[in-house]
Amino acid sequence: MSEFLGKSVITKEDLPKWLTSKEFAFMSSIAKWFLEENNMHIFIVLSPELREKFEAKVVEKFGKISATTIRKAALQAIKEWCEK
Repeated sequence: MSEFLGKSVITKEDLPKWLTSKEFAFMSSIAKWFLEENNMHIFIVLSPELREKFEAKVVEKFGKISATTIRKAALQAIKEWCEK
């Protein structure tokens, strides 16, 4: 979408009005996807030892392991590291 609009970073206001219309329920999920696709995606591989340590910290902080808690923990760690 950013290539189509000719912008490197897009906002909800940049999207066509029909894409953000409340008349069509599925349009908001498509608009959300276009905006999230514009964000940086990080894929990392953890060694078994580091995975165990990370999972233990996630359980300590959030009480369980799930895709959501893993994302929250990773994002929190990145934010803390960037603020140092």
